[in-house]
Amino acid sequence: MLLEILLIVYTIFLILINLGQLYLFKILPSLHSDRIIEREPRVSIIIPVRNEGKKLKESLESILNQDYSNKEIIVVEGGSTDNTREILGFFKDRIKIVNEPPLPNGWVGKNWACYVGYHEAKGEYLLFTDGDTIHDRNLLKTAISKMEEEKADFLTLIPSLEMKSTTVKMVLPIIGQFIYVVNLAPYFNTSSRFGIFGNGQYMLIKRDAYAKIGGHEAVKSKIIEDFNLAKLLKKSNFRVRLYNGLSLFKVRMYDDMKEMLEGWGKNLYIGLRAKLSYLCLAILSLIFIYLFPFFMFTYDVYNWFFGSQMIFFPFSFVLYLFYILRFGIMYYKLNTNFLFGFLYFIPIILTIYLLIYSYIKYRKGIVWKGRIYKGSEII
Repeated sequence: MLLEILLIVYTIFLILINLGQLYLFKILPSLHSDRIIEREPRVSIIIPVRNEGKKLKESLESILNQDYSNKEIIVVEGGSTDNTREILGFFKDRIKIVNEPPLPNGWVGKNWACYVGYHEAKGEYLLFTDGDTIHDRNLLKTAISKMEEEKADFLTLIPSLEMKSTTVKMVLPIIGQFIYVVNLAPYFNTSSRFGIFGNGQYMLIKRDAYAKIGGHEAVKSKIIEDFNLAKLLKKSNFRVRLYNGLSLFKVRMYDDMKEMLEGWGKNLYIGLRAKLSYLCLAILSLIFIYLFPFFMFTYDVYNWFFGSQMIFFPFSFVLYLFYILRFGIMYYKLNTNFLFGFLYFIPIILTIYLLIYSYIKYRKGIVWKGRIYKGSEII
């Protein structure tokens, strides 16, 4: 009797927790505006690049193809060792290429490149974006229109993910949704002190707001500069906005699991504040909320197969079916395979592995794009 009561409470708790997460996705508005821009303000598009040869050409073509005439494109090249410079040469007549000066002490490479690009920029608006992003032709015009409509100082987006590897397709959306939920992302659009979100792949900001918070110099040592800039802007009472940009903005971050381990590993390590206690809490939460129901289901199936009592039935089956739908819908919305929902436990296990991997690997310093960053100031 006691076990049944505990299972009822546990099942209700998990369903409510996950419905709450889905609610957070539902309430985030999509980027859309019917406002007609009477005067196109000057926009400086700043792109820091270092070893982006595989993805840069398509990205620059999409940015150059924007249906927005009053723009300048500034690419800050950070000493690439691949074919990045060669690709930039094809576009040299249509973009401004700036060679990144030597990296000063205390700066993270990307932040320094953005800061250098800012000092070259002439625009009323600054758009910081990456060399692995694909922009819809109407994206910039829609974003500027929305900022004027909302009288916003800062706009950032949730992108669509272009993923090739099956493992990446399964794991990356899981990690992304956890970051979204943990940071209560939709409440970034409110005056509430809760809800912080910034995506460095697309940050459109008014020049004066950027200058008033100190720009990238204010977060020069931070690996996750986008969240820190967003936090400064909100704390300074600027109007900030986050939108669903799935239909207008696409990112191809990682081609395989190895790249994802290197890229997301550092972010997760910093997200855990480099603390063992946070790592343990994250792992236990994932097990309690997502893996234990699957273990219950597996145990009941095993007992059914051998004619023994199914101890957790019907709760184990209810939760497993619920998670199939919950994750299947998430995968479907992100243009991946709904059937991945049947195997939701695999990316959860891989996420736990990634958390442990990041904590072990980066305790002595973070290596990113050939540069080493150490010390508590990077967190």
